[in-house]
Amino acid sequence: MNPSRKMRPIAIAKVALGGIALIAVLVWMIIAGLTGGKTKTPVKNPDEPATVAPAIVPPERPAVSLPTGTWVLKPRGIRGRGVLRIQNGGDLDSAVKLVTVSIPRKVLWIVYIRAHEERTVRGIEFGTYLLRFALGRDWDVDTRKFAQNAWFYQAGRQLAFTETEPTEDQRGEYTELRVTLNEVIGGNLPRVGITETVFNEGESL
Repeated sequence: MNPSRKMRPIAIAKVALGGIALIAVLVWMIIAGLTGGKTKTPVKNPDEPATVAPAIVPPERPAVSLPTGTWVLKPRGIRGRGVLRIQNGGDLDSAVKLVTVSIPRKVLWIVYIRAHEERTVRGIEFGTYLLRFALGRDWDVDTRKFAQNAWFYQAGRQLAFTETEPTEDQRGEYTELRVTLNEVIGGNLPRVGITETVFNEGESL
């Protein structure tokens, strides 16, 4: 048998393998040339909702409520012996002021009374006055007004305080009144709504 004929199939196989390797290299080069040798970044579907980081919500500030009896405007001027007991039976805090009937209006004092609490004011001089009050939440010390749920009212009738000097035969007398800011069935002091402008009327004594 001729040895050269035995080697022919092996040579053909090598050539075939070399051709396959060459084709594979060419295919890789073509693909690399088309893609620029880089991996494409997947394109986001515009219809998909964007992912947004959750917003950081600061904790809610607690509403400001002054202690009952705090003087928003301290009493000034001549003091008398009249007594006024003020009960705030509602769910809102109140700022209560006593205003002169005579014009120009003068504000004698403003006192803060929390919801469901009461305050007694003594030393009211004899005379006739208007009782005005604001109801609300979250008191602003700088503006002297409620920041939330503000309502303004005036007592439905004037408050009259009288005094008599004591004598040898009898004791001196003075007026002592009790009012309720919230509406009470059968109460003797109705309230009427007023504007903030009317409530702010008057200068302090």
